[in-house]
Amino acid sequence: MRIKLKEGDIFSIELDDKHVGFGQILIKKGTLFIIVFAESYDKNHIPELKEIIKPIPLLMGETMDALLYDGDDWKIVGSSIENLNQYPLPYYKVGLPTEIIYVVNHLGERLRPATSEEIKTLNYQASYAPIRFENALKAYHKLIPWDKSYDAILYKEVLRKSIVALNSKN
Repeated sequence: MRIKLKEGDIFSIELDDKHVGFGQILIKKGTLFIIVFAESYDKNHIPELKEIIKPIPLLMGETMDALLYDGDDWKIVGSSIENLNQYPLPYYKVGLPTEIIYVVNHLGERLRPATSEEIKTLNYQASYAPIRFENALKAYHKLIPWDKSYDAILYKEVLRKSIVALNSKN
């Protein structure tokens, strides 16, 4: 059975036989824009939703719904919209090096031509497979080795790079 997903949905990510982590859908526009929290919880002692969404996220990015729709992999455990506006959303670049490169927001809307500093700093807009978020969370908890490709979805890195676009905007 396919689950109807919505902004604010909080989902569990199984880490191993005894532990889970959690993520949340920030934006649902075709693809999903999600955050994943760093904390790991014992499967038998899950906190209330307000406690799950309290910490600063570990991961952020655009993904597909493949592990959510059937409810067998990532499971929806509840929903909350009260925290959705507290997360700054990233800026990216789009375009080819031989053409004009643009700064875009998290929805892919072109905002303006990119400055040379933005071209150098911003990541290209990309969507990542859900398993990358799951594996990055497992690696954070040292269940599997860390892969350098996970750096692109680290919340602090996504926002650090976006500061360049915010500074150019002002």
